[in-house]
Amino acid sequence: KPSSREIERKFLLKRFPPGLKKFPNNIIEQGYLAVGRGGLQVRLRKKGSVRSLTYKLGTKGEREEREIRCRREIRRSAATGRDGAAGGAGEQRLDPEALRKAIARDRADGARPFLVVGAAGTVGTGAIDPLREIAAICRENGLWFHVDGAYGAPAAALPDAPADLRALCEADSVAVDPHKWLYAPLEAGCVLVRDAAALPDTFAYTPTYYAFDEGGADPPANYYALGFQNSRGFRALKVWMGLRQAGREGYVRMIEDDCRLARALADRIAAHGELELLTCSLSIVTFRYAPPRLRTGRAEDEATLDAINEGLLQQLKAEGEAFLSNARVAGRFALRACIVNFRTELADVEAVPEIVARIGRVRKDANAASGVSGK
Repeated sequence: KPSSREIERKFLLKRFPPGLKKFPNNIIEQGYLAVGRGGLQVRLRKKGSVRSLTYKLGTKGEREEREIRCRREIRRSAATGRDGAAGGAGEQRLDPEALRKAIARDRADGARPFLVVGAAGTVGTGAIDPLREIAAICRENGLWFHVDGAYGAPAAALPDAPADLRALCEADSVAVDPHKWLYAPLEAGCVLVRDAAALPDTFAYTPTYYAFDEGGADPPANYYALGFQNSRGFRALKVWMGLRQAGREGYVRMIEDDCRLARALADRIAAHGELELLTCSLSIVTFRYAPPRLRTGRAEDEATLDAINEGLLQQLKAEGEAFLSNARVAGRFALRACIVNFRTELADVEAVPEIVARIGRVRKDANAASGVSGK
């Protein structure tokens, strides 16, 4: 509708850095990525355990279709970690040197890499990739640099934001989910693209039954040309209302509060004798119930700790005293606290460690009584 698209264009787009184009879409939630650059069209789809990228390369009149199978190995071999891999939050980052080697190896194998995806705060642990170094590698190799900032990108506005996070400005495109850390109701996702022409070059299609006035000094924005959807809801309204209500300064204060509360929770977990702090980054803290006698590193004790913490999380959710989710850190089952609610207070996070420890003791005794090893 004209009213909704003009609010999106005139009020929301002006709040993004110059040169970045925004289009709200559920493109990321659907598991598809599409970009356009110099006649390049990309579509990502999943086939079982293999990710498949189909692209069309050439002029509009000459398109050559090829299929590239992206092995999971590429992402894993190019990283020292990630959620579920070895290392703490500081180590769960893409390794630039390993990325260089992966690019060279793929080219030697006859493949044509064209896209690198960095993380601006992973969902599991909040880890941030060395985005500036990755951007430099992409420029050297002529690769599109996309950043998954669905969760962590808004924290780049903080005065003390990590330098790696501030390097978002070097990406070709950035995914952001306002329903995560901009406190908007589900769902609201968008992609920011540096080259605005890349979107219509990829998606624009005008059938004969479309007759839109696209002339004049200030032509209207037709979002059907910027993404997959022809008919789309007015997702931007709730984002706009939040910006109008809180403003930039309000968002900065709320996000700062969330990070401060996460650090406070991490400090209390680290000081608790029965809990083990695993990671703390941005507003995400991962930890587990781990009495000292079970912190041996032996496989059987690790299996027992996994079983205890899985049962603990199920009981915690059922009883409703607190809400935590889970993550995998260095192969270990972890409890995950992600603070993205402006109503969360210090008293809430102060209560979490003892609640977890109390339920953990119950689960530990139950496991011992049943002889369950967790295997």
